Amino acid sequence: MTITSRPARRFGTLKEATRRLIEACGGLDGAAESCRVGRSCLSDNQNEERNESFLAADCIAQLEAACGKPIVTEHLASRHHGILVTLPDTPADLSSWMQTEAAVLKAHAERAVVMAESLADGKLTLSEASECLRSTDAALRELALLRELLRLHIERLTANAA
Repeated sequence: MTITSRPARRFGTLKEATRRLIEACGGLDGAAESCRVGRSCLSDNQNEERNESFLAADCIAQLEAACGKPIVTEHLASRHHGILVTLPDTPADLSSWMQTEAAVLKAHAERAVVMAESLADGKLTLSEASECLRSTDAALRELALLRELLRLHIERLTANAA
């Protein structure tokens, strides 16, 4: 069975993402110290000519944890027309999360107005585009956290009602 890697829209091939992950871990030697496979196997995993050799999921998890960057996971999400949103830590005290999240959402709404004004003329400078991207990423993280907090709140309300 031959597994081929078709190019993704944004990040290139799976082999390229693997190569970036290995480099982020300090190269082949550093990556080999961080997962269960050796230098030779990792070399094959990043080699475009070795279509039969891909990094195993547990090794991806180990290497991404070692370098602190979800490089291959982001690539895979992109291949499926998705994005990876890394959640901030869930606050230990959920009793005050509603007030905190309300303030954060208000700040994001104010930034959204600024972004809308930047987009309205149909011309976006590099500076405006960079700021819009930063604001969008921050809003996605906060909305994902809000989603998780609401899920936990519903879970607790349901348990208390039972």
